[in-house]
Amino acid sequence: MLLSIFASLYSAIASLLGVESGNGVLQMTCALVVVVLVTLIFYYLSKYIFTVLLKRIIKRSKTKIDDYIFTDDVLKRISLLVPILVLLKFRNLFVIDDLFQSFYNKVFVIAFAASLARLISSLLRTCVDAFYKNGKMKEHPLNGVRQLLTVIIYTMLTVFIIATILDKSPRTILTGLGASAAVLSIVFKDVLVGFVAGIQLSLNKMVSVGDWIDVPKHKANGVVQEISVSTVKIKNWDETITTVPPTLLLNDSFCNWKGMQQAGGRRVTRSLNIDMHSVRNVTEEELEYWEGDEMIAEVVEKLKTRKPSPTNLELYRAYLLAQLRQDERVNQNMTVMVRTLEPTQYGVPVELYFFSLIKRWEEYEEVQAQMLENMIALASRFGLEVYMKH
Repeated sequence: MLLSIFASLYSAIASLLGVESGNGVLQMTCALVVVVLVTLIFYYLSKYIFTVLLKRIIKRSKTKIDDYIFTDDVLKRISLLVPILVLLKFRNLFVIDDLFQSFYNKVFVIAFAASLARLISSLLRTCVDAFYKNGKMKEHPLNGVRQLLTVIIYTMLTVFIIATILDKSPRTILTGLGASAAVLSIVFKDVLVGFVAGIQLSLNKMVSVGDWIDVPKHKANGVVQEISVSTVKIKNWDETITTVPPTLLLNDSFCNWKGMQQAGGRRVTRSLNIDMHSVRNVTEEELEYWEGDEMIAEVVEKLKTRKPSPTNLELYRAYLLAQLRQDERVNQNMTVMVRTLEPTQYGVPVELYFFSLIKRWEEYEEVQAQMLENMIALASRFGLEVYMKH
C-alpha cells in the first residue's frame, strides 16, 4: 500500500515538474524529493507516537521499571529508526544506475546499523540505572558489564561497517582480525583486567555501589558512586571525587564500613588519662554521699561493706557506666563498658566502649564529643584530676 502511495506521489510530482522518463538525473531527483518528504512525515509521526503517546501510557502504568527504561533518550532513538527503515524499504526508487544504487544501499544500511547500536547502548544504560534505582543488584558491577557490552557492540558495528564498505562478509573481516588478537589484547589490557577485577570484587562482596569505603593510600574516604570497567568512583565526604582502578581495591587493603552500617550500632571508644596521684580510696562519708545519688546508689550499697573501700576511680567508672546504660543513643544489646587500660607515663586511661545507634557521621561525632566532655566534667566531682603535662 505504501509503495503504491509512493508511486502515485512520485508520478504526481514528476508530472508537475515535467520530468521525462528518459531523464535519469531528474527522475532520481524527483524520487529523492518524494522519499525525503515521506521520511520527514514518518519521522515526526513516529516521534509523536513514541515520545508523546507511548510516554503517556508508560506514566500511567502501575510499574515503575518502564519509567526507568523507556527514557526520552531511548524513545527518541526508537523513533529515529522508523524513517531509516522507510528509506531502506523504498530504495528501489533510485534507479539512475547500479553504482548509485549500491552507494545508497550501503549508506542507509550503515545508518540503520549505527542507529540500532546506539539504541541498544542506550537501553543497556537505562536498564542498569533501573536496577540501581529499584535497589536491585546493587552489589554487582553492572556499569562495568554495561561498558564491556557497549565496547563489544561498537566493535561489531565497526566490523559490520568495514565489511559493508568492502562488500565482504563480516566473518571474513573477523578472521583477518584474528591475527591481530595479540595486539588488541594489549590495547584493551586495562579494560579486561579492570572488568575481571570488578567481577571479583562483586563475587567476593568486597565493595558495591552505596558502600562507604576508606582507601588511605589514595586519600579516598566516602561513598562508592559507580563501579565501571576501569574505575571505581568514590565521592569523598569533602564533596571531592576520587577514582581508583578496581585492581587497586583487589590487590591493596581498604576499609569497607558496610558491616557497621548494617549492624545495630557504630562503635565508640573514647579515653581520658587520669593523673595516678589523684586516685585514692574513698571515705565512709563520701560513700554515704554517693549512696544518695540514684545513678549509682545500688552500686555503692554493694561496695559499702567491702574492704578495702572502693576507689574514687571505681566510683567514677560506675557512674559513667550507669549514664551509658540510661542513654537512648547507646545500643544496650551490644557491648557497653567503661574500663581502665594499662597505665602509662601519661596516667591511667579510662575508656568508654559502646555502640552508638546514631551512625550518621555528623551526629555520630557529636555523640563522641559529648561523651568525652562529660567524662572531663565529671572527673573533678570524684576528686580525680585529668593528666596535664606540666
